[in-house]
Amino acid sequence: MTETGRPVMLATMLGLEGWDPVDQGLTPPPRAEVRPAQFRAPDHQDILPASDRFLELDAYSLGIQAVIYGCAPVALYMRMMEMAGDSTSPEFVGFHRFRHASAPTAEPNIVTSEAWLDLSEGPAVLTVPDMGGRYYTACFQDLFANASNIGPRTYGGGAGRFAILPPGWSGELPDEVTPFPVASRYLRLLLHLETEGPEDALPLQALRSRFGLQPLQAYRGGVLRQATALPPSPSLVQPLPPLEFYRLLGEALRAGGVPERDRGLVAAFARFGLRPDRRFAPEELSPATRRGLVEAHDDALAMIDGSASQIFRSLGGWSTADLGMYGDNHLQRAVASRQQPDANVKEECLTFTAEADGEGVPLDGGKHSYLLRFAPGALPPVNGFWSLALAERSSGRPFAHALRGQTPGSRSEALALDADGGLEIRIQATAPANGRAANWLPAPTAPFCLVLRSYRPRPAMLEGDWRPPPVVPLPPSE
Repeated sequence: MTETGRPVMLATMLGLEGWDPVDQGLTPPPRAEVRPAQFRAPDHQDILPASDRFLELDAYSLGIQAVIYGCAPVALYMRMMEMAGDSTSPEFVGFHRFRHASAPTAEPNIVTSEAWLDLSEGPAVLTVPDMGGRYYTACFQDLFANASNIGPRTYGGGAGRFAILPPGWSGELPDEVTPFPVASRYLRLLLHLETEGPEDALPLQALRSRFGLQPLQAYRGGVLRQATALPPSPSLVQPLPPLEFYRLLGEALRAGGVPERDRGLVAAFARFGLRPDRRFAPEELSPATRRGLVEAHDDALAMIDGSASQIFRSLGGWSTADLGMYGDNHLQRAVASRQQPDANVKEECLTFTAEADGEGVPLDGGKHSYLLRFAPGALPPVNGFWSLALAERSSGRPFAHALRGQTPGSRSEALALDADGGLEIRIQATAPANGRAANWLPAPTAPFCLVLRSYRPRPAMLEGDWRPPPVVPLPPSE
């Protein structure tokens, strides 16, 4: 029986019907919620192993984790210093300024502009002109390589102004500005715009000049406050000496902050002297600790490079990967930072790569001609566009013909469909005899890989219900 039920029953027995314990102020107070006692965090650093042998083992164990965790932040921090921190760098443009590529690079149908944002003193405003149906995306990478996008997929293709909001910022924005929260104080911005070939150079240049990027204070016409100064420019030599890697990781974490979910892991690095609140000083470490860190650096990089194939999913001669957003997958992020440093999320661009034909034989334009045939109704399902290109197998760089815009895709108006609605594309060193030059992808007389890029893929592609057809080698007579 409840506590309030007992007085009512007793009152009834005594002939006091209608007597209400609430009216008499006898309702018991609600019970306090019982909670577990909170642990007190110690106010001192962790203890250290007591012998050189265990110091070295401890440094080695933690160093492995630090290198895996830090590959992406270190690479991005170095890129930021090149473009916005070191005024002597040939890449330097400063913060909130675009560096426009003059021609396509890895993707023949896309030109890219790059900028770095400093949000340490507040938001920045990105101004986007009306794109008139042209594909674009503004891809923001935080210092941990996680990507988020402003573009037709997320906000539509019209003109707009977006306030890029740093973590923890609260304030008022102008009515015409759309808030866009991000996860770190420093950000890389990769602005990708579709190009229609060499004849599109001047219109594209005019369109890119209409994109704006400035601190919110400047957008409002105010006087800018002095931004937080970055530490002195690091050495940007490659490959990095092992102890320099740890120093740069410390600087990257000082600049960009440590995500809440990572604080426990990063706190353990203090045992070998790496802390976000102070400079890493390897000269102050014991010889045993330094030995462990150097060995860990080299072994971790070997582990990362040896794990590269695991980030790809095999699809009958083709492979693809889900990149651009990593959570706690630190090894995957480390591999991607070395293999695909500009990776976007698959919802924006999903790439398929074929290094071999459907039978698993490596592609080589000096040995074979090839046929890629999309069945009727089975062209790549996208809301943006798709394109095919060739790249060097060893480096991943595009071949020279691709940079001249000679690449078939959904924007190629001259592509000729078969009578049944299917699409055949020839991949070979010489022009096809059937006169379908528009359906020809010129190949080198050397090993190559075939790259299919799909912008704004539809669910059938994202969920794996659609996959590219196999690449088929042709007999010499064809």
